[in-house]
Amino acid sequence: MARTSKPRAIKLDEVTVHAVRSPSKRCPDWYWRAFRYVNGEQCHVWAGRGPRTDVKRIVSALVADGLPARKPEPAVEPVSTVHDLLEVWLGSLVGKTVPGARTQANYTRASLNLKRGIGKVLLDRLDADTLDRYAGTRMGDGAAPSTVRFDLQVLRSAWRWGHGHGFCRTATLPTVRLPDRRAYNDRTPTRGEVAQVLDQLDGWHRLALLLCYTTGARVSEIMALRWGDVETSNGLLHLGRHPGARKSGERVFPLPLEVLAELGEPGAPDATVLGIPGELDGGRLRHALTRACERTEVLPFTPHGLRRLATDELYRKVGDVSAAAAILGHSPEVALRYYRKASLEDLRAAVVQAGLGTLPRGEVVALEERRRG
Repeated sequence: MARTSKPRAIKLDEVTVHAVRSPSKRCPDWYWRAFRYVNGEQCHVWAGRGPRTDVKRIVSALVADGLPARKPEPAVEPVSTVHDLLEVWLGSLVGKTVPGARTQANYTRASLNLKRGIGKVLLDRLDADTLDRYAGTRMGDGAAPSTVRFDLQVLRSAWRWGHGHGFCRTATLPTVRLPDRRAYNDRTPTRGEVAQVLDQLDGWHRLALLLCYTTGARVSEIMALRWGDVETSNGLLHLGRHPGARKSGERVFPLPLEVLAELGEPGAPDATVLGIPGELDGGRLRHALTRACERTEVLPFTPHGLRRLATDELYRKVGDVSAAAAILGHSPEVALRYYRKASLEDLRAAVVQAGLGTLPRGEVVALEERRRG
């Protein structure tokens, strides 16, 4: 949508009203904040969205009624570290419809990474060197630059919020230079390559990739899988139940018996099937897969390549397109546009099956008919 110029501030006696957030597609009006100073402290009076004329009328009514200015509610615990700031900021988002539930789940996941890496750092001591070390450590653990970039974006959002509430002295954080975005690896491995790589892995890395290969599910769905999602009596997996892992929708997958046996003994319903913390992201899994490819001299592929392989196998060998789409959690149109890639073998098979280039044998065609044709 076209950017609009920022409206002028509104001055009403001791109260000043500023436009602090621009309109969006969802909210077409500016977001305003009204405050006044009491004994040198900025005190909140009102905040909301609306046209300038309506905002002026609302705040004028508040001033006329003589309502006392309200100061922001102080935090229950002192906010002194990055961990404290992220906790209070995430708490302020609870119950809000903007940002949405999925975005808030992504914020929570990024905040867990930040709290593990720099949670104990005092807000007054958070500098460029600390952020550089955090970025280097995260990428050393296998996180993509785009993932680290999102972590830092979340931290900046929390920091701006904290500055507005008096927790952070500065309004912005130092800039961190990250490597250019990595070229997207859209390679689809073969079954043989998957077998080679799985032979190089053990523990939860092997089990996670085996489930990705078997189910065609996204990495986030496999990482979030709980024992409560597994019906061990009939081998059914309930995928896409948890926040942050619902991009493909909730669906049921009938797990083959030999793969079901790989899961081992069931745990508590809330425990992850992989036996890892539920908030762990897929960075370490991708890193382990890259190292396994290097050891086996297999051309690198990502866990998402296993989803593409499952798509190819299902659409190549299963006649029921609706069943394949239900298993993968996307429409046939999406599969054909983004996942399914016809190989040279597929093209040869299609030509043979269609009988292209073959002519009838043993049929006599009259000369007159041939001339008319």
